[in-house]
Order: sequence, then C-alpha cells, then structure tokens
Amino acid sequence: MLIISIAVFVGSVPEALPIGLTSILAIGVERIAKKKGIMRSLTAAETLGSTTLIITDKTGTLTEANMELVDIDTIEQLLAEDFTPSNHQDDFDQTQKEILLLARSASDVVIENPEEDYQTWVMDGSDLEVNIVKAAAHHGITQNQADRSEIQIRIPFSSKYKFSAVRVPSSHLPKHLSQFEDPHVVMGAPDIILNRSYLSHEDRERLQAAVTEHSHYGRRVLGIGLLTPHTDPSSITIDHVKDVTFLGVLSFHDPVRQEVPDALRRINSYGTKVIMATGDLPGTALAVAKEIGWDVNVANILTGQQLQQLSDDDLIQILDRISIYARVTPKDKLRITKLHQSQGEIVAMTGDGVNDSPSLKAANIGIAVGSGSDVAKSVADLILLDDNFKTIVATIEEGKQILANIKKMFVYLMSNALDELILIGGAILAGVALPLSAVQIIWVNLFTGSLPAIAFAFDRQSMIETEKTSRQFFDKRVVFLTVFIGIVISLMLFGLYLTLLKSGLAVDLARSILFASFGSYTLFIAFSFLDLSRPIYKYSLLENKLLLAGVGIGTILLFATFTVPFFQRIFDVQSLPFIWIIFVVFWIIINLVVVEGAKWIANTFLIKR
Repeated sequence: MLIISIAVFVGSVPEALPIGLTSILAIGVERIAKKKGIMRSLTAAETLGSTTLIITDKTGTLTEANMELVDIDTIEQLLAEDFTPSNHQDDFDQTQKEILLLARSASDVVIENPEEDYQTWVMDGSDLEVNIVKAAAHHGITQNQADRSEIQIRIPFSSKYKFSAVRVPSSHLPKHLSQFEDPHVVMGAPDIILNRSYLSHEDRERLQAAVTEHSHYGRRVLGIGLLTPHTDPSSITIDHVKDVTFLGVLSFHDPVRQEVPDALRRINSYGTKVIMATGDLPGTALAVAKEIGWDVNVANILTGQQLQQLSDDDLIQILDRISIYARVTPKDKLRITKLHQSQGEIVAMTGDGVNDSPSLKAANIGIAVGSGSDVAKSVADLILLDDNFKTIVATIEEGKQILANIKKMFVYLMSNALDELILIGGAILAGVALPLSAVQIIWVNLFTGSLPAIAFAFDRQSMIETEKTSRQFFDKRVVFLTVFIGIVISLMLFGLYLTLLKSGLAVDLARSILFASFGSYTLFIAFSFLDLSRPIYKYSLLENKLLLAGVGIGTILLFATFTVPFFQRIFDVQSLPFIWIIFVVFWIIINLVVVEGAKWIANTFLIKR
C-alpha cells in the first residue's frame, strides 16, 4: 500500500507540466526572435498573448521615420490670407534657405563620414534633425567641423517643454538678422514657440491656424525662431525663452508603412484594441490614422492639455471612445497606461526615450523600439529589432500561439491527473483488487502522457483565428474541459474495470485490458487537444510531426509491453486476445468522442463569439 500510495501521488502530479511549460516558452521566444522581437524574460512571452490593448507611438512605428522636408514657410507666407500648404517644394528661395541654415545650425547631428557625398553620410542624431541635415546638404548648405565647434546647445530638446535653444555665432546669420547679439536658435513645437514669441494674440491665432492646416496633410511641423537672451547667455534657462522672434516653420512628411493597415486589421480581429499616443499635433495624428484605414474622427482624439484638465474618474468615463492621444508627454502616457489597467486591460506600450521608461515599466508588456535609448530597452519586456508596427503584431500573434499551446498542454495533462486517484481510491472503497500496479502507473505517467505534452511546445495549431483574446489563463473553457474530461473519463475507466471484474474475467486479464485501455487512450486523445476551439475533423493531424512521433513511440512501447516476455514480467501483464485488442481501439474512439463532446459544449455555451 505504501508503494501504491507513492505511485498514485507521482501519477497525479504531471511531471511533464514544468518541462512542457518551459519548452513552450523557450520555443515561443525563439520564434519571436525570428520575427525581429527579443523577449527579455520567458514569463513575459505568455503575457504577450493576453494583450488586449496596444498603446503605440506614431513616428517610426506606424510611419517609416523617414521625415522628408517638403516645405518651408516664412512668417509672411503663413500670415497671407490665401495661405495653402504646398504639396512638395524642392526649390527654396533665399529666405527659405536662410531658415534652413538656422535649422541646420541648431541640429545636434554627428556625421561620421563628412568627407563623402551627403547621400552616403552615416549620421548619429534624432530622425528629425538627421533629415534637416540631409535637406540642407541637398540645397548646398553644409558646415565644417570648425563651424560646428562654435555652436553650443544651451537648452537641449525635451518632451516636457518641447523646444531646444542653441547658441549660434552671429557669423552664421543672414545679413538682415545681424541685429541679434549672441543669438539663440529656438526650434521645436510651433504652438510652444508662438506662445513664447512677442507676436500679438491675433497673429498667433492666424499662424496657429496655418500650422494646423499643415497637420491636416499628415505633416510634422517644426517651428523656428531667434532669441537674444535678456541674461548671461551661459546661464540661460527655460524661463528666459520669451519674446522670441518667430521666423517660420519647416514641415516634414513621413510616409505610412505599407504593411500597417493589414497588421492593424489582423490585430483588431483578435479582439485587441490599438490606440495612438503621440507628441504630434492632433491634425497630424488624425491624418496618419485615416491613411492607415483607422475609423476615427475628431471626437476620438484627446490632447495632452485636455487630458491634464480631466480627473481620473472623468477620464475613465471616456476611455472607450478615445483612439488618439495627441500632444502628450511621457507623464501622460504613464497615466493613460495605469487607467486602462485599472479597467482590466492587459496593456502593451511602445516607447523609445529615457522619459518613456516609467510607462514601459508600468505596462504589462513594455515594448522598446530598436532605435530607442538603452534605458528604455533595459526596462522593456520586448525589444523590437526594427520599429515596425507589423513586428509588434507578429510578436503578439506568437504570444497568442504560446498561450494557446500552454492551455492545450495544461488541459491535456491535468484532465489525466485524476485517473489514478479515482481508479485506486474507487477500488479501495469498492473492496476489489487494485486495478494498476505501481510500475504501471509510473509507466503511463512518464511515457504516454509526457511525450505528447512536450510535443505541444512545437505546435502551430492555435486558437488565435477563432477566439477573442482571453484576459486570463484560467478562462471558462480551460476550467470546464479540465474538470469535465478529467472526471468523466476517470469514472469511465473505473466503471470499465468494475464491469470487467463482474463479467467473470480473471483479475490479471482485467488488469491487462485496463492498462492497455488506459495507456492507449492517454496517447491518442492528444490529437483532440491540438485545437481546443475546433472539432478534430476541421484541422490537420499531420502538421505536428513531433506529436506524431511521440504518439508513435508511445504506441510502440505499449505494444512491446504486451508482446515481449521481458516487459510482460516487469509490468505484470499478459498478451491480449484479438477481441480485446479490438475493444481497446473502440475504447480510444469512445474517449475521443467524449473529449470532442466536451469541446463542443465549451465552445457552444461557454465561449462568446
């Protein structure tokens, strides 16, 4: 009884579960890596499959991050009554080139090979400033290292105040701007620079309307102005940036990635919502959203300023209808993430800068883009080797595959865990001979159940095409299938054993029939668990070669157990007459019907379509 008790305990604990779980996660992470995503932990891979909300930025993720300078507008052009943004302007006049020169001077870009043609330059800097340098070179505006050494960054750009201030020598200025002493080029968000200018309220409104017109074309707009600080230039602070002379704007067009619309449709079909959080103007964000086929309008947009005026309770009331957050800061992103989590969402958040680190850490899945900072990558769960939204969708699909494989392995193993308990416990209560020996229990547990379970790690049959995203692992389907199949089949096994004994069969033959039935059905019902959402006749049984091999090896071992005298003695079994071999095949079919029936009940009555 002691040996049997130990065997029952071992049999009721699925040893393949931790091995299979680790295998599923490791293989899933490898597949994600092939899709250009690097997971920093195994457990995060499972969470990835449960994602219900993606908060993505715009530049580089939805777009190509190739911001081509398409227009430069002076303040005079912007204030004109008939102002309309040009589609694409390649030839700039003298005034426009002067603005471009100032923008080039204020751009913090390092050129590794300046002696080569500008089209082959290797540059280090922000995407926007790199494109400014390229455009300047295209129009014959270059600066040598000596010129660059005289330029000093006084206030670096920050997403908090959205501008930079760079001291430029007077020798770099056009003649008509020579009145500026110790000038600083102020470059950043047009609305911020306008608010810090000396212009009248009326002119600011007209200029802001012109900038908004640019954004409706899906352009990113950069304002530029000049400042003579009313203080020691070496001690200039943010508060000293006022009474700026507004010069004009540079507008850039960043093409949408061609693969994004299809990726967006795929991820939406899985029940995962996507929202955009960007620092760009609402018009720019809305234009890009419509270009990728997003069904949004002005009512679905919330700006950072509006966001900051709402309390958490008020914001929660409108979360469901907001698809775009424009002009937001990293602090706003963190708040948005936490509020969505408070509503039960599993949030994946993209980010690239140091300031995005709190949001990436707070999200269920922090996604750092490949071009981002090392700080962002260090706190992220997933690092993209490229910045493409398609890659995010591909990694989430792999995460869903991981989650699907874990579910099917769990249900398969745990539904078999009750067999030995009910068989042995029922025999003791009924006062009949024990149906299985200790070595038979161990054999079934280690060789028949474990081989198919580990093979699930390599399976590509998933539920992502036929079910909505589950917000929890133990959903209704998993719980029902585990409990229902486990209890029904265990009781069927015990009923089979009692029936064999009452029919007058010898105990040894009854045990052998039960052992053959027990071991074989455990192998073959694995095929029913390949997809928990579809009946067995609707998917291929041949795709998972390792499962076929596992079931084949298990069947050969089981056959050898009943035919090879050496194994017959070890496992205390006898050869089965042909009629009972037919019965074992019939028993396998019955169990497959039970499992398929359980799947039908679960998918018909428990899962909402």
